[in-house]
Amino acid sequence: MPETQLPLLPGEEFSDWEHSLCFTGHRPDKLPTGDELKALIQALNMHITRIVNSSGFDRFYTGLADGIDYYAAQQIFRLRDAGHPVHIIGVQPCEDYREVYRFFRHDMRHFDEMLRQCDKIIVLPGRRFDKGVFLQRNKYMVEHSSAVLAVCDAAGRSGSAQTLAYAKQLGLAYCHLPVRAPGPPYPAPQDWPAECRGL
Repeated sequence: MPETQLPLLPGEEFSDWEHSLCFTGHRPDKLPTGDELKALIQALNMHITRIVNSSGFDRFYTGLADGIDYYAAQQIFRLRDAGHPVHIIGVQPCEDYREVYRFFRHDMRHFDEMLRQCDKIIVLPGRRFDKGVFLQRNKYMVEHSSAVLAVCDAAGRSGSAQTLAYAKQLGLAYCHLPVRAPGPPYPAPQDWPAECRGL
């Protein structure tokens, strides 16, 4: 497959983009720790559950990274196991993505769990050192979704901040949770600061 040609979902799945949402967020090294991380994950889980219950989204994309991608995927797995009719698609940014986990010493168990539990895995063309493979992954998810849930520092230059900005540029609905909140004590999930438009 030529590197410029991205795989397409079957037509019936692509046509469901109105009910599709993608996750983006920081990896572990850019996240808080301890009680602050627990509070952030609780807020993330609350928003995911709210979106599933009230917004009509039933198809979710994760970029398969450790950190927020993993925490968000875990909540979708739990909701699916509880009987919610949700599906989750993992989008792997390159063919040798496992080596990225090894290089950054991320938890390989998280990657393997997502590979095992996602309803579908899409592997985009390219190798980890190829220019733009992570941008390609992020654009793919945004362009197959009508909404994004982002957990990141929106003012930074991270890939997650760029993904959120691209989603806004395309007019997608979004919910943005900053990675930090005042505390301790840290806010309850419903009080964690969030900017939501259309979600």
